[in-house]
Amino acid sequence: MPARRRRLGNRLTQLAYRKRLTDAEVAARAGISRAQLNRIRNGRVLPRVRTALALASALACRVGDLFFLEHDR
Repeated sequence: MPARRRRLGNRLTQLAYRKRLTDAEVAARAGISRAQLNRIRNGRVLPRVRTALALASALACRVGDLFFLEHDR
């Protein structure tokens, strides 16, 4: 799995954990299935822009918070 996809999955997990949200809650808030969320989290697919925006809204963060470069930290 490419490193970028792994980082996105890790970031989704971290943000959901901090907000105390389950996978089902994140998926429902984003309007996607749990299966789709798991495919994104496991790095099998990258979300489309609309899905990335919905995930950011569900996690109360900026879409840029989902996609970060390590040198930006």
